[in-house]
Amino acid sequence: MRRAGVLLALVIGFGAIGVIGVEAAKKKKHEPAAAAPAAIPTAPETIVHTFGNEDEMKGFAKLWQQRQGTIVRMSVLRAYWDEEQAALAKLNSQVTTEYHLDPAKNYTLDAKRRVLIELPAEPAASPEATGSAPTEPPKP
Repeated sequence: MRRAGVLLALVIGFGAIGVIGVEAAKKKKHEPAAAAPAAIPTAPETIVHTFGNEDEMKGFAKLWQQRQGTIVRMSVLRAYWDEEQAALAKLNSQVTTEYHLDPAKNYTLDAKRRVLIELPAEPAASPEATGSAPTEPPKP
């Protein structure tokens, strides 16, 4: 539950930052341009695209913001994934040291007899067929 709260707070925080940035850009658009400081010599710029009109540029800006939002969400999900992987490693370590079990094997608990029973290994199948989660999240 705590992780869900942290995830929600991160998503809301990033959303608020985006809204503040948009509002600042709107205000800056209506303010007169201040005198530019002396330019520092830099490498020559490379123009990769020229927009034909204002609408085309606004369309690109919307697309770019969607892209950035997706990257932010993926970063949050990756952090959550990494946190869960660490928790799983800790649990597997505890199961291995305290109960001498192999986390890769399947077990069932017989509560009446108070015993753990190792289940027979299933035939090897692809992760897609078994529905098991990958060990690494997809790369952005």
